[in-house]
Amino acid sequence: MKSLISSHLEDCIIDRFHLSQLVTRSLNQTRIKLMNRYDTSNSEDKKIYRKLKAYWKLLLKKQNRLKRF
Repeated sequence: MKSLISSHLEDCIIDRFHLSQLVTRSLNQTRIKLMNRYDTSNSEDKKIYRKLKAYWKLLLKKQNRLKRF
C-alpha cells in the first residue's frame, strides 16, 4: 500500500494556482472555526465576530497592498 501511494505521489505536480487555492481554503476554514468559538450574544465577542466576517479578504492580501485608513 505504501509503495502504491509513493508511486502516485511521484507523478504529482503542484502548481501555484492549486497551492494558493489550498492555502486560501485552509485559512478560510480556520477563520470559520475561530468565528464559531465566539458567543454572538456577548457584545465584545460580537464585535470580533463581525470583524472576522467582514474583513476576511484583508487576510489574503499582501502586506504591501494594504492601505492605511
